[in-house]
Amino acid sequence: MKKDCVFCNKKMLEDEYMFPIKEMENGLLFFDKDQRYQGKLIFIYKHSHIVGLEDIPSPYDESFIKELKKVNLALKSSFDDIELLNTLTMGNYIEHCHFHIIPRRKSDKLFGRNPLNGLEDIAHVHLSTKQFEDMKDKILKFL
Repeated sequence: MKKDCVFCNKKMLEDEYMFPIKEMENGLLFFDKDQRYQGKLIFIYKHSHIVGLEDIPSPYDESFIKELKKVNLALKSSFDDIELLNTLTMGNYIEHCHFHIIPRRKSDKLFGRNPLNGLEDIAHVHLSTKQFEDMKDKILKFL
């Protein structure tokens, strides 16, 4: 693990950036604390500090992707109004292998467009601990 990587520091993640959902075999699942897209998740590779998907060593690569698929299915099953999921990996700001899982609804201001272009026009949404716990319970039913 890398000392100065926020995704390698689980405590810092939970304290400042994310709301924990579940530690899986190969990844850590969190809600992004900014819920402009209700239910937005972050799925982080947990075994070591690596930058991209292409860096995940075998045999973890296939099992990590299977877990990512399971997370996607659980999120979509947890809410009736999700039209599609945008699953993104970028690493532009935090160089640690992770995926943003963004639920898209027809009611989104940016529906049909890149979910990250135009975010500055949408106010940050911060939920209460109870609201996060309620969403967590919904998702855990499917994991």
